[in-house]
Amino acid sequence: MKILYYGDNRVRVNLGCRATSAALSMLISRKHHIVYRIKSELFLTQPPYSMISSLTFDLEKNISLIKKWAEIDIRYRETDLDIYEYDALVINAEGSMIMTQIPRLDTIYFLTVAYWARKKCKKIFFVNGMFSDCPVTGKNKETLKLTDKILSTCDFVSTRDPLSFRYVKENMSNVAVKYIPDALFTWKDFVEKDIPKNLRFFMPFRFESDNELTGGYLKNGYVIISGGSLAAWNQRKAFETYVPLVQKIKQCTSLPVILLQTCSGDFFLTDVAKATDTPMIPAKIPIVASLNLLAHATLYISGRYHPSIMASLGNVPCIFLKGNSHKNLGLQEMLAYRNIKEFSHYPSQNDIEEICRLSSEYISGKLELPTTVSIDTLCERATSLLNYIE
Repeated sequence: MKILYYGDNRVRVNLGCRATSAALSMLISRKHHIVYRIKSELFLTQPPYSMISSLTFDLEKNISLIKKWAEIDIRYRETDLDIYEYDALVINAEGSMIMTQIPRLDTIYFLTVAYWARKKCKKIFFVNGMFSDCPVTGKNKETLKLTDKILSTCDFVSTRDPLSFRYVKENMSNVAVKYIPDALFTWKDFVEKDIPKNLRFFMPFRFESDNELTGGYLKNGYVIISGGSLAAWNQRKAFETYVPLVQKIKQCTSLPVILLQTCSGDFFLTDVAKATDTPMIPAKIPIVASLNLLAHATLYISGRYHPSIMASLGNVPCIFLKGNSHKNLGLQEMLAYRNIKEFSHYPSQNDIEEICRLSSEYISGKLELPTTVSIDTLCERATSLLNYIE
């Protein structure tokens, strides 16, 4: 089939968005021809003028607005579904379907284009998605009702994790849904047998100072710490709580500790790195390099979903902090963690003590790998998505 791929997040400085968008695109391309990949930047960032904020629950109005904007702004032209020849629309739903009190622009955009494609009698595959309430604002019932209505018209809907699957089953009675593990699991073969053993190899453009190029040796293992999607909401508080976390982890292990920014939300790690004298790798690192850096770590501590998948592709134990949805709990269930747990996104002193205890036990080998499912199995299940896009 000729596929129009909607929601390609590789335009974002975000390791997870870049990786899973590419993985899903590559998976679809095994069987189908993608005629165009519509980028996500317009409905994830605010343009110079706020046309995009005019989107509403009136999907017909939204279509008219998009077509009107497309006449005066070339960036909107590629979001006009009427300019393409295609058989089916594949929407990379990813982390967009959080039912926040103030509706997310990406949520409204996805529902609009699904409605639009159905009007054009195209097949619609709404896949690789996470569905959740917002842990801070709860759910918007109007968004949920519209989502139920629109997704019930799709040819196929899948969630990327089991908690999202149950959320759809419990909250959207009209939607037929299937759980298929995140597309990023199909990248298990991207994990190399070995990686460069010095940090200097991972520093991208603009991170090539004398000090950064001095690097640091990784041959005996290392611990990586990242931020989280909920921690990003308050950069100051994140800084204040991550400084003692990093300091404590550095005290409880002799291994090198590395800070890895996964997206702009982890900006506070720049200050944490300075305050704790810890090397930091920015989110502009090449995506396959980031995957391998994570997959060869000794331990990963973060509130990030996709980077935790990258680490898990190398069977690296992860310690999870809370994210902006249930995604990290869902990932632990997907990976069949023996003890599903997540710590506060702003870890307390008690959290830090427990994280340090767990870290020491993982590093020393006292605790075995927490997951009981094989990555090969999850890769096979993720690849099965192709059986439903036809």
